[in-house]
Amino acid sequence: VNVGVYSCKSSNSTFYAPSYPVATGGGDGFYHQYTRKITYVGCHAYGFTRIGFVSEGFPDDAAPDMNVSLVGISDDVTYIDCTAEYAHDCDNSTTEYNAAFWNEHSINCTYINCTGKNIDSGVGQTTARLAGFILAGMTRTGLINKQIVRGGKLYQTSGAIPYAIQVAGTSKHCSADITDFQSIYGDRGVYVSGTFSDVVIRNLTLDTPKADATGMAVSIITGLVADNIVVDNVNMVNSPWTTAGSSALVYITGAITLGRLTIRDTISSLPIVFGA
Repeated sequence: VNVGVYSCKSSNSTFYAPSYPVATGGGDGFYHQYTRKITYVGCHAYGFTRIGFVSEGFPDDAAPDMNVSLVGISDDVTYIDCTAEYAHDCDNSTTEYNAAFWNEHSINCTYINCTGKNIDSGVGQTTARLAGFILAGMTRTGLINKQIVRGGKLYQTSGAIPYAIQVAGTSKHCSADITDFQSIYGDRGVYVSGTFSDVVIRNLTLDTPKADATGMAVSIITGLVADNIVVDNVNMVNSPWTTAGSSALVYITGAITLGRLTIRDTISSLPIVFGA
C-alpha cells in the first residue's frame, strides 16, 4: 500500500505523535479503511503526493461485517492536533487530488484543531485537483452521520484551493458543525452541498484572502436540501474584496430547499447574495 501509515479493519486504535510518514513516490500520509473508533493525536503528515489524512470505507456492501447496517463504513473517527503539510505532484495521477484531510464512506468524523499547510505548493500541480478539508461522508443513506470541525486552519500558498472546507450530506440523518475555523490566503471558505438536517457554520474567519471577484466565505449551492442552516459570526481580516464582481459573504445559488436559514452577527461591506 503506497502510504506512510496504513490501517485496515481495526477498532479502538490510536496513533500518537511524533509520526512523520513520507510517502515518497506517491501516496497518502495516514490512511485507514473500514475502521471503527480510531483516533489520531498530534500526528504530522509531510511530503505526500496525494492526501495527508484519509478516512475511507468500501463504496458498496461487498465488505464482510458482523453488523450488517455498518457494512464497509468507517465510523467514529477523530483527529486531534494533526497537521498535513506540503502536498505535491498530484499530477503523477490523472484522477487523484492533493488535499489535507479527506473522508468518504465514513460517518461521525471529528477534526479538532487540525491544520493544512502548503497543500497548494505548486510542485507537480498543473491541474485544479487541489482541496483543503473534504468531508464527503458517505453515499449510503439512513445512518446517523455527524461531521464536526472544532478549531483548525488552512494556510494556502498560491490561493489555488477552491474551498477551505467542502462538506456534503446524503440524507436528513446528516449534520455538519464547523466552528472556529480560519482560512488564510484563500478566497473561499465553506462549500455546502447535498442533504442535511442541520448545518452550523460559526466563527469562520477568512484572513487575507486573495483578490478575487468571485470570492465568498460561505457557498450554498443548487440542489441543497436542509431543515436548518445557521451562519453565525463570519469575519474577514485584511480583505481586498469589494462589492464589485460577484464576491459575497454568503452566496446562495440555484434551486435549494431550506426549512430555515439564520445569518447573524456577521458584519461586512460584502453582500449576502441569493443568485439565480
